[in-house]
Amino acid sequence: VPFVSKATGVPLARLASLVMIGKSLKELGFTEEPKIDYFCVKEAVLPFIKFTDVDPLLGPEMRSTG
Repeated sequence: VPFVSKATGVPLARLASLVMIGKSLKELGFTEEPKIDYFCVKEAVLPFIKFTDVDPLLGPEMRSTG
């Protein structure tokens, strides 16, 4: 949710909590999906600098968690 909210500029967690207490999306001014003219990419950052004794070649567990 944080990545999508940052990428689109829509506070999804806030909207979701207000919808759960009974507000409608229309009441909240959210009547259509946001139109964006750019791409967003989330990259995995693995802290190999902090762990100098660790093999930087990723094993199956690290590959799956990314």
